[in-house]
Amino acid sequence: MRAEGIADKPAFRQRYAKRRCLVPADGFYEWTGKGARRPFLLRPRKGDLIAFAGIWKRWRDKHAGEMDTVAIITCAANATVTPAA
Repeated sequence: MRAEGIADKPAFRQRYAKRRCLVPADGFYEWTGKGARRPFLLRPRKGDLIAFAGIWKRWRDKHAGEMDTVAIITCAANATVTPAA
């Protein structure tokens, strides 16, 4: 889910207002190249954790019971992870 406009989209408005969370991770992938793109793993230099912004929802299903789901909120890459031109 892209950060731009999330508060205005009907499908996410309530979750954005009331069900925000942090999603811990020790790294993430960016994709490099054109055509046949390849994943490139990015991790903090000192091995620390990073946190992504997220929204969550609890679903109820008569067969599976309760299930929590999470969507990570993304944005455009900053200068640290944008490939040099």
